[in-house]
Amino acid sequence: MIPADCQTEGLTLSVCKVCGDEKRTISKKLNHTGIATKGWVEVDEKGNYILTDKSGKFDASKIDNTQTAADCEHDLIEAFECDTCNKIQVKVIAKKLGHRIDSTKDVIVGSILCDEKGVPQKNSEGKYVVTKGGKSDCQHAEVKLFTCANEGCKQEEVVVLTEKLDHTPKANTTVVYGATCNEEGRKTYTCATCNEKIEEKTNEKALGHNYAYEAATCIKGAAIVCTRGCDLKGTEAGYDDFYKTLTGDQKTAVDKNTPLGHDFVGTVVNKNSKYYALCRTCGEKEVTFDSKANTITSVDTLKEVWAVTVDAKTGVITVGEKGEVDSEKTPLSITSVKAGVHQSATPQANNITVSSTGKTVTVTETAEKVGATTNPNGETKKFFCLVLDLGIAKDKVKVSAGDYKIEADDLTCVDQWTTSSNGNQFLVWLSAEKCGDSGITITFSDADNVKAPIDITFNFVANNA
Repeated sequence: MIPADCQTEGLTLSVCKVCGDEKRTISKKLNHTGIATKGWVEVDEKGNYILTDKSGKFDASKIDNTQTAADCEHDLIEAFECDTCNKIQVKVIAKKLGHRIDSTKDVIVGSILCDEKGVPQKNSEGKYVVTKGGKSDCQHAEVKLFTCANEGCKQEEVVVLTEKLDHTPKANTTVVYGATCNEEGRKTYTCATCNEKIEEKTNEKALGHNYAYEAATCIKGAAIVCTRGCDLKGTEAGYDDFYKTLTGDQKTAVDKNTPLGHDFVGTVVNKNSKYYALCRTCGEKEVTFDSKANTITSVDTLKEVWAVTVDAKTGVITVGEKGEVDSEKTPLSITSVKAGVHQSATPQANNITVSSTGKTVTVTETAEKVGATTNPNGETKKFFCLVLDLGIAKDKVKVSAGDYKIEADDLTCVDQWTTSSNGNQFLVWLSAEKCGDSGITITFSDADNVKAPIDITFNFVANNA
């Protein structure tokens, strides 16, 4: 025997004791059971009743049980969740009435202001304003306005008789703009009817970026560019895919984005009180001439300085060796430096103090000795970690070669060594032995050449207690 429930019919099988024949009896499905709630319920954009919460479970509070009859916009329903199958059961007791026109009353016919899609608009008080007798134009639709005649409903309704018309371009006012990498094509014109400036899309789709590899020049680093002149940020669609097509050397050049710098040679020419030097790579470029320092400086963003000699008799200026970066540039400076204290409380914690004055950083060992490690050669070295901030993004910091380690690539790593990390901070690992008696000097420079380099000397003071 299979009992019936609310989803399946039941089945009873009996066998005759005399002849052995089987008899099958089917019973009807049972009714769903549950406590029903009656009232109004809102519907979604597809017209489905909204009877569940965000998790999809039946929510009886969605039903307004204070309502006992259907109105113009709401069905009167009864709903519950079945105790057996847990499915929501809905019964429509009365269908919504819909708004009704009273044919015995006057109806206003005229024009009403519409939005760009032709939808009639209400005023600030939430009322439709119809100009009696008005006709459709490029801003208005011709409508019929009525107030619902059903008892208790004061809803205003509009019935569109003639939709809003298209704008009509005034002669010689249309300007067409072709599609760009990011934007679709469009056109603008002045409407001959309403005299407003109208903008409409054309059928031309956005082009998308046309990527190309651009090698480094004297004043610009290698980069991926858009051949249409767009200012790329590296996050655009297709950028990463194009990057993957580059050679290894090209990828390295793009990552570094470092200009080649000028290669001035020969004599400096004075033309109408302006000085020009010849670059082997990019040709003649304007420079400034300092007669006191006997230097020339490129006038572009690099501000490179070159030594020159001036013939005392002829006044001819000849380019010599490349000098230091323009002294007018603000040099990098130590914004902050502190001991890296690992958040997992390794032996690095609380064993050094750090101070800085100008371009000198002093690391002093405390009573708790700096953690020492022994390398395969049997040499014991005291290593310590500093968190350094030079006021520019860490990925723009360039470091001179030396017997030390710079970790500027992994912000997650920086987070492990300071509780207040930012995008400028990077780690410097040094050893007490390499600092020696006179310290170790490291040159830090700006990859963008906006700021002049800085030479920082790191000193280590041992605790002899």
